[in-house]
Amino acid sequence: MENQDLDIIYAQLKDKYALLLTNTFALDDGYSIDVKVLCGKSKLGRFHLYKECPDDNQFVFSVELASPKKMTSHSACEKYTHWHPQSAELAVKDVIAFMEGTHKWL
Repeated sequence: MENQDLDIIYAQLKDKYALLLTNTFALDDGYSIDVKVLCGKSKLGRFHLYKECPDDNQFVFSVELASPKKMTSHSACEKYTHWHPQSAELAVKDVIAFMEGTHKWL
């Protein structure tokens, strides 16, 4: 369960935002892999940031939206979304934008 990138991101941002660094099994949120995960909550909803493979630069930024987006006139809603920041620097920018409620994709 080695992932120093998340430790570094957490250390950079923990004094500015209410973040939790834990592991997926401790969250008991249906994960089938045990990896470190950085969690946070803002007016946009809640996020989980993790790496499926510690040797990969790619992260998973998973979001549960506070206000689901209406997809069609048939009342289908998108409550969850995710994307893949390709570096720790991009992941930090996404965490900041999410926590400040300024993320342009949401």
